[in-house]
Amino acid sequence: MNSSETILQSQLKLLLKNIKKVETIAHGNSMYPYLKNGTKIILNPIFGDLKLGDVIVFEINNRVLMHRIIKFEAETIFTKGDFNFKPDAGIKKEQVLGKLETIYVDSKWVDFYNYKKPLKFWLNFNLYAWPLVLVMRIILKLRNKQYF
Repeated sequence: MNSSETILQSQLKLLLKNIKKVETIAHGNSMYPYLKNGTKIILNPIFGDLKLGDVIVFEINNRVLMHRIIKFEAETIFTKGDFNFKPDAGIKKEQVLGKLETIYVDSKWVDFYNYKKPLKFWLNFNLYAWPLVLVMRIILKLRNKQYF
């Protein structure tokens, strides 16, 4: 992580901890197709309870990440990027800095949780492409072990 990323993450943490709405840009593609690298977003501090499916901003291992809540287990929250294969390590509620509320698409701000445009693509991608990716990974592993 370079120094400018560290400064941005520090500013983001400070603003959200001081109950400020933050307009920023998403970095990375772990939340694809809903969020692409460079998508403008608005994050809000946490008010009330978190729910399954909420996209939260949290701190883990001195990094700030934004992923979807996939499971609650006792006092632990499990998250995963929509485009990632594996879930993240569990976090505590104290590590949660904020929640994604609004994204900028088609030249306007829209409520993230009512934005359905990529749903068909996401479903098709998960139904058809992921199995192919997994089969390709298995074939490559078998080839590396000289099974065929």
